[in-house]
Amino acid sequence: MEFINTFDKHASEPEKTVDSYIKEKKLELSEWINQRKKVYLDTKFWLLLRDAHLSRDNQPGLHDLLKFMTGGVLAGKLICPICEDVFQEVIKQSDEVTLRATVALIDNLSAGVSLLSHEERLEAEVLYFLRSCTHPIEKLYHPHDLVWTKLSYTSGMDIPFNELFSEAENRLIQKAFIDQMWNMSLQEMIGLIGLDRLLTYPHMPDFSHFLNEEKDCYIAEKADFKNIFLTELGYILLREEKRFGGMFTYLFEKEHGYAPQSEEVQSTNSGRLFAKQIYNVFKLQKAGNNLPAIEIEAGIHAQLIYDKTRRYKANDIYDINHAIAALPYCDYFFTEKNLREFIVRKNLAYDTKYNCTVVSSIIDAVSEIHQIVN
Repeated sequence: MEFINTFDKHASEPEKTVDSYIKEKKLELSEWINQRKKVYLDTKFWLLLRDAHLSRDNQPGLHDLLKFMTGGVLAGKLICPICEDVFQEVIKQSDEVTLRATVALIDNLSAGVSLLSHEERLEAEVLYFLRSCTHPIEKLYHPHDLVWTKLSYTSGMDIPFNELFSEAENRLIQKAFIDQMWNMSLQEMIGLIGLDRLLTYPHMPDFSHFLNEEKDCYIAEKADFKNIFLTELGYILLREEKRFGGMFTYLFEKEHGYAPQSEEVQSTNSGRLFAKQIYNVFKLQKAGNNLPAIEIEAGIHAQLIYDKTRRYKANDIYDINHAIAALPYCDYFFTEKNLREFIVRKNLAYDTKYNCTVVSSIIDAVSEIHQIVN
């Protein structure tokens, strides 16, 4: 791993905060990314391309897809960013050969780019929506400009801090540390973590049994799609009330320079009130494209429940998270056939709403990539 020494640079800019430096890095990355088509591959497509690379799969068109995508990345015409769910699924592999091959492929096709973690994207979307409503004249960066990061931060950004150092020294170390991590490949990160530790990495539990029980309750009530959507929306907003309250505390502290008293926070109940406001915005169909993480999660769950022949499966939560990451921020989404069918149905039509081409077959994927690179 190459050592990136930027201490002198940051020593000459002591007034620049860590937050402002992170924003600067994200905006630079966003400008670079926006010159390329963004093709999001779900884990199925990553593993197919890995097998093509290892000459283990000769499905028609698969080798052409790998060739066109590799050439497109090298020519600066496309990239294939990942998100934390791709990372979490990929590292489930216990075979070291296939794991290393998949990680190397991700390094090449992603060009080192990842979307922020789900929680970070959700917060960016909600903060933008909140501030655009309360400060409509203020110049705001859209989430499209701030949701990008590098592979080492795909699961979230941790900033080192040591109480033995002064504030200025910590700031210097933190910014230099970010530069080091910003340039780290996924192969290097896996090497630092160690394969043994990857095998004990916590994974998402299987909630399919509980979700199917919930689905059966809906079927018994014979609910229509709109009511199912609003109910699922309500569950999501209830889950996020505490996060919403924390955002109001953050905005208060940023504006006033000090944190509100805990009694003030509790008395305002800002998280719950804001959740109710968001619920009403969706109920009145006035959300637009402003809160995609919330809408897409509620919408796909509603479609899964509404489809009486479809049962939840263990991997569905990962698939939903792929859609939440891909649809609002990428130009193309290559995914499972069943998920594509849900996304393009008129109840949702998220491919049209978010202007994202959704593909499930290898042949169709080859056709789309060929148009980009030629």
